[in-house]
Amino acid sequence: GIPAASKKAITVGASTKRDEIAWFSSRGSTRDFRIKPDVVAPGYEIWAALARGSMIEKWAMNGWIPAIDVDGDGVYDYVQLSGTSMATPHVSGIAALLLQARATLFKQLPSSVAPTVAKDILISTSKDLGYDVYTQGGGRVNALAAVSTELIPDPATVSLGRVAKSATYSFVVTFHNIGSNSITISLTPKLYSIWYNYDATNNVKLNSTTLQIPASGSKAVEITVNTTLPAGFYSGVLETNYTVKGSYVHTIFGFAILNKIDVTFIGLDGSPLANVFVGAFKANATYQEYESRYPIRWAWNFTDTNGKTSFYTLDGIYYIAGADGEKSSYASAYATYKGYVNKDIAVTLDLRPAHKISYVPPAPNQVVAWLSSGIWYTYQNSTNWPFYQYSRGLFSAVYYPASTDIYITSTDLVFNSYYQHYDKSYMNVPDPSVLNAPELYSISFATKGVYENKTVSYSKSELARVVKDYKVALTPPIAALFWRDVDGWYSYGYDWHFWAPSMHFTITAPKRLVEYLSPWPQNISLWYPVGYEKKRDQPNVATPYFLYVGWEHYPVAGDYSVATNRHPLAPEISIDVYGSNVATLYAWTDIFQDFHVYKIDSDVIFDWDTLWSDYGILTIKRNGTVIFNGSFYDWKWVNLNNLPLPAKFEFDLYGQSNLGLSSNAFTKIEFEVPVNGSYYTWDPIWCIFVNGLDLNNTHIGGNITGYIITNMNLQQTPSVTSVEYSVDDGATWKLAQINSVAPYNFSFFLSNVPGGSYVSLRINLTNPKMSYTVLRGFYVLPTITLANLPEPFVTNGIVNTMIIVGASNPRGPCNAAHTIDVGAGMYEAFALGKKSKQGMPSILMDWQVANYDGSNVTKIFKQGNIITFGGLGVNLITWYYHSLTYRGVQVLAAYMASDAQGMYIYSTATGSKYRMVNDYGQGKPVTDYAMIVLHYDNMDNRYVLLIAGLSGYSTSEAAKWLSSYPNISGRAVILKMTDNEGDGIIDSIEIVEIIP
Repeated sequence: GIPAASKKAITVGASTKRDEIAWFSSRGSTRDFRIKPDVVAPGYEIWAALARGSMIEKWAMNGWIPAIDVDGDGVYDYVQLSGTSMATPHVSGIAALLLQARATLFKQLPSSVAPTVAKDILISTSKDLGYDVYTQGGGRVNALAAVSTELIPDPATVSLGRVAKSATYSFVVTFHNIGSNSITISLTPKLYSIWYNYDATNNVKLNSTTLQIPASGSKAVEITVNTTLPAGFYSGVLETNYTVKGSYVHTIFGFAILNKIDVTFIGLDGSPLANVFVGAFKANATYQEYESRYPIRWAWNFTDTNGKTSFYTLDGIYYIAGADGEKSSYASAYATYKGYVNKDIAVTLDLRPAHKISYVPPAPNQVVAWLSSGIWYTYQNSTNWPFYQYSRGLFSAVYYPASTDIYITSTDLVFNSYYQHYDKSYMNVPDPSVLNAPELYSISFATKGVYENKTVSYSKSELARVVKDYKVALTPPIAALFWRDVDGWYSYGYDWHFWAPSMHFTITAPKRLVEYLSPWPQNISLWYPVGYEKKRDQPNVATPYFLYVGWEHYPVAGDYSVATNRHPLAPEISIDVYGSNVATLYAWTDIFQDFHVYKIDSDVIFDWDTLWSDYGILTIKRNGTVIFNGSFYDWKWVNLNNLPLPAKFEFDLYGQSNLGLSSNAFTKIEFEVPVNGSYYTWDPIWCIFVNGLDLNNTHIGGNITGYIITNMNLQQTPSVTSVEYSVDDGATWKLAQINSVAPYNFSFFLSNVPGGSYVSLRINLTNPKMSYTVLRGFYVLPTITLANLPEPFVTNGIVNTMIIVGASNPRGPCNAAHTIDVGAGMYEAFALGKKSKQGMPSILMDWQVANYDGSNVTKIFKQGNIITFGGLGVNLITWYYHSLTYRGVQVLAAYMASDAQGMYIYSTATGSKYRMVNDYGQGKPVTDYAMIVLHYDNMDNRYVLLIAGLSGYSTSEAAKWLSSYPNISGRAVILKMTDNEGDGIIDSIEIVEIIP
């Protein structure tokens, strides 16, 4: 068992410095219904000496916990921690003081008795904090009372355990006077039900209410309890009028009146189900009942080898449910029972009459990676917004289930199932948690009550199609996790609520993923708790950690486009001030958010992510005087009281994203509150959207357009008065042109933003008076064109580039390259040599510089600029940059693609597709095309020149043509080549398109 729950141990709970029970402090009872903890002691925000070299020191050095350096040597000496581990040393120290102060007493006691006496003294002299005995035990330890008392009850704790209904129980408490004078005490019993505050004191009788105890003598009292009471846990105390140093000496007692339920669980084949979960939860429970402890809100256990288990409940209507799963013929199976319980009963859960829930995917060739399901009962709570609904039930989750069938017996509970799947041809067999597929289906189903077989099936047209970009902040590709849970409740009442966990997929980010989501059940509000977290870097690469957690909301089928880790990030801060002559102030900030807002007809669609890995400092001023200043990670909640009105308030929030973009931010909000007035604002800026950013949050430069979405739900619509931008990290600022697009939507225009710069933004608003500055909001790529050649591949007369050709013995998905590509590389190597004063390009095969993992080229591991030759069918480097383009990570100005008519070169400027006409060696005229693309790879900080034709001949001719360095002012050029005889000798070359 748990050591702290052992009978002889002094079990310690945690209290705060205000004598409140800490939220994390464990409550009783034990599994055999004994009282625990025995006492509580301060355990919240306790300063303690820091152990050198410990994990806690690492936490302190990272700023994760408060720490102080008292001697100024630059090393932390003390840290502030919370926990019962901080409370227990208080009790250990007091126990030691007690043994020292009362050394004579304890020397007289047998060694087997002394620990019990010390425990009785600590419990009986503790200060009563007003909680039940299963929460506080005897109370908060009182050191002065413990060493000063001359009255010791034995025992100080009486646990009657589970008792029978309508019975009588008696126990004796002996009071020992260890002083030199007689003591007369009066005794008062108290007893109440710990959840309903039902006063049951009249059920307790004493054989004497007054004891006169001589010096060094003892007197006993018999306590009799009548258990003709409603089911529940009962907290009792026998108080005396003997007080010492702020405490009164007392004995605590408790018992439980519970119903025992014996359950047998039978499987689909009629055999007992061993080691499976069975639970019970109360129907029609109040909010207070739901929030209470075992067993009122939830009783559970696992079956033994005979399919049997038991647990204990109060009186009332209960659901008893069992869950089985992960079988070859079904994913999950649920059996339920509903009935009134007011005595010990036996229940059989039998799956044999269960109904089958089948699933038909909306697309062929799918593999289900995750199937979660559950049965739920909803507790209504109409007075505690926003938690109108609470649910209790059973759920299961199966990773790559062998079957998607689910079985459930007839029930009026809410049933839900959640299927996540993708095209099985993309399955990553070595690690199936890695998602390589470009599409993912996340299909949720829910129904109130199951009474027959059901088939879950949707067509694609019924689904929401969400194109979601999982972006990075100007970093190389990383491994990242993402998830999409399901949270649903009834829109017009409170009798539905369900939840489904999702799989945490690993992806290579950045990634553009098409996600198909199921429609809402009728009258059900369906939200998706989502997350996106950095998992790991590539070898020898270090990028910042990030974690986004948020919600998404798609009420109708259709097409959506959203992103996460999209910069610039917006601020998140909410303020509420109210009162008459004095005010109460509430403030909440999450520092940064990444918020999308859409409106379709009357439905508002949200995609809301908050950054959880950030750091902030919040300062609040009243009439120019600082009334709050604090630093924090992720979020901060502030509650200030008794603030005289009228007053002018100023909120200053400084934030660090710890990312390469939106690195620092400053939010200032100013407002006045008159006497009998109030003020409220919530996230005045919802999101900042910049057109044209790629998956690395970079822009190609030139003229840039963006949008600012303000909060449409405030009483006064925030208005953007000006937008400023800076390309020197805020040293100087320029005004941007702004326009009001809608009451809550503003556009801004930045003209001729220079390449190679970080763009910072400052947004000024009214309603409220607010300024938001975000530094390094996004990055503009360096501006360089083909006219700059041989720059940047020759700098100051020095060659600094690699020439990469496809291999004749390929080490990846590409075909063998032709010797003609090597010859093409020689043209450019010769041209570079003529333009350089020293050095020479490295000439390498593609597999010598790139990593291939069996399905994708994951990284070019050699540093430096690259000139590469050959199409994506013969060159891993060309393949790599085309895959980035297809995924939207980095977009080449021109690239190769294919359709039913074959391969073509695509222009991003005009949308034109250039295709080869006829083939060589057939005696027919041939029209061929080649592309020359200059590209800046912002992830690896390199320039890449891709020279690729639809054939080896056009690749070679394009290289020869480029070696003369024609003055082409553009990022890419597409060449048309004509071979009149089709003999492989190009007769003419013309430029068909220059892409600026």
